[in-house]
Amino acid sequence: MGFPNHQQRFCCKFLKEYKVLGRAIMGIRKSESTRRDKQYEEPTECRYYGAKTPENHVEAVYPILDWTDKDVEQFIRERGIKAHPYYYDEQGRFHVERRLGCMCCPLAYYKKRIKYFERVPKMVRAYLRAGQRFRETHPDVETIKMYRDVYEWFARDVFFETQAKWEEWKSVNPDADYKRMLEERFKVNLDL
Repeated sequence: MGFPNHQQRFCCKFLKEYKVLGRAIMGIRKSESTRRDKQYEEPTECRYYGAKTPENHVEAVYPILDWTDKDVEQFIRERGIKAHPYYYDEQGRFHVERRLGCMCCPLAYYKKRIKYFERVPKMVRAYLRAGQRFRETHPDVETIKMYRDVYEWFARDVFFETQAKWEEWKSVNPDADYKRMLEERFKVNLDL
């Protein structure tokens, strides 16, 4: 496994994508992203969590699939709903465009993930500690063998959108000091 990324987002599997009941109600909206707009066509769908067997089947229901940001704001205002504090600015104004997704989510665009790490550099240390533990306990995993240390591995997953871009950059910078690069970028001491 290793770090969660676009290809290996195992964190979702354990944290939010598993069957609990035969029906799941989800607050997904098409207006949240181009990908969601293309992916979700109907307000319900049949999904499987794991193998396509009856015990893994769930009916997913998307009651606000076609809602706009204005629809959400109006619903909250009309019903006097108090949202999570993150949705409010310093003046108490509600901002529907803010998201409460997982910090540093591997599905977020890589530039957005970098901003998360810049905002909370302790997350860089946490990722690196977890990555180092994984390297020590799983020395035979192929992914680990691709990188000389946890700093190089993390830099690849955070800064490069594709393997091709990573390989191109690495060919020009074969002796890069990834630890120092990460410390300077995120302004944090990374002595593990």
